[in-house]
Amino acid sequence: MKTETPNIRAVRAVRPGHGRELMIVWKGGVESVVDVAAHLAAYAVYAPLRDDEAFAAVSVGEWGRSIHWSDDMEISSDTLWRLGLEQSYRAMAADTPREAVAQAWSDALIGDAAADGR
Repeated sequence: MKTETPNIRAVRAVRPGHGRELMIVWKGGVESVVDVAAHLAAYAVYAPLRDDEAFAAVSVGEWGRSIHWSDDMEISSDTLWRLGLEQSYRAMAADTPREAVAQAWSDALIGDAAADGR
């Protein structure tokens, strides 16, 4: 019997967005827009994803632990979560005083730990 993982960093749904953005719904219910353009450009294996149709064929991997386009092209949910946090932090840091950014990170980590039962 297949059961859902309680890990909020697992992907529930994914769809392509603008350019090389992915619209991700996490198992915990959070929605994110993650730009994977730089990640894809850094690795030759992703070269076929320069084609818009190929990129649009993204789907959720087994147990939500990755998103993939084929067996050879996938990105782990942990990498996507990290990219999303980094991009959110940069966006917040550009508009927000450092103390508010630190508080937001603290709130997110406390909420993350509570959701995982720690």
